[in-house]
Amino acid sequence: MPFLELRQLEPEIMDDPSLGEVEHTRALSALARVHWLTGTTNRLWAKLLPLLKQQSRQEPLRVMDVGCGDGFVLRQLTMRARSAGYHLLPIGCDFSERALAMAVKGAEGDNLSLELHCVDVTRQVLPVVADVVFCSLFLHHFREQEVVEILKKFSTAARHLILVEDLLRSPLGYYVCWIGVHLLTRSRVVHVDGLLSVRAAFTMAEMGNILKQAGVRNGKLHKHWPERLFIEWKPDIQG
Repeated sequence: MPFLELRQLEPEIMDDPSLGEVEHTRALSALARVHWLTGTTNRLWAKLLPLLKQQSRQEPLRVMDVGCGDGFVLRQLTMRARSAGYHLLPIGCDFSERALAMAVKGAEGDNLSLELHCVDVTRQVLPVVADVVFCSLFLHHFREQEVVEILKKFSTAARHLILVEDLLRSPLGYYVCWIGVHLLTRSRVVHVDGLLSVRAAFTMAEMGNILKQAGVRNGKLHKHWPERLFIEWKPDIQG
């Protein structure tokens, strides 16, 4: 697919502030199904569990999701920790006030309390320091140099661990996305934005170069099904 050889960053419908509430809600619900089907929560949980085991039962593990949307992944991790007898303090950051309002409703429905912040990560520092900072399906929304600066902010805001999951730009990823979004939802927003996201995603080589620019020296970058990249690293200086 020649059109995938170069990254194409285009505005997505879901980033449009004028998008109707019903369509926005439907799109976020579809993204939650995508996270569930592709095992996002399981991968993140596997990385959090060793830290939770080391943490004092009286001291919560502070976990911050940047670009949290409606908080689905953050809520799933918090409930899993609670079921396992661990104390996780969930912190969510997002640019969209509407998405954060949905996160509040979702948390209330799950009998949880989330610490939420409305943040433009391209212009502001992250609002708090956390033990773990993570993001999922987030970085492909930004220009390369913006991603470099965002990763630097992650390193500053995390005490112990940073985790990143995102799409890979590839022909297989494009086909998998097209099939997946049409099977999972009838949301027009997700049908359009899903393919735009793949076109805007990075290749492994591109992301490796971004990590170098961001000064990430101990990062582990690997690929997993279905055409995703996963990065983990420990900040050089822990506060």
